[in-house]
Amino acid sequence: MTTAKAAPPIVSFDEQIKHARELVVEGHRLLHVANRDLKAGRNVVRRTQKLLSDTESVFRAKRRLQASTGSIGLGGTPPASIASPAARQRSSL
Repeated sequence: MTTAKAAPPIVSFDEQIKHARELVVEGHRLLHVANRDLKAGRNVVRRTQKLLSDTESVFRAKRRLQASTGSIGLGGTPPASIASPAARQRSSL
């Protein structure tokens, strides 16, 4: 017994061309979506890097300010924990 294999359906050349064009259009659409997403991703990365740079510059400025003023508080005297005993006596008066 032999099994008969079904012959593949005959597709006209025009139908093949139509299907190929549909694939090309779908490929262009997918490429457009991918490029849009890539551009959006680049924008997110650029904004994130800008925010990071701004944050780092604020911290650098704060460190420079602390280095120039030392450990002296806003009142002009160091905190009591590091003040000399004489300064502690003056501050308690």
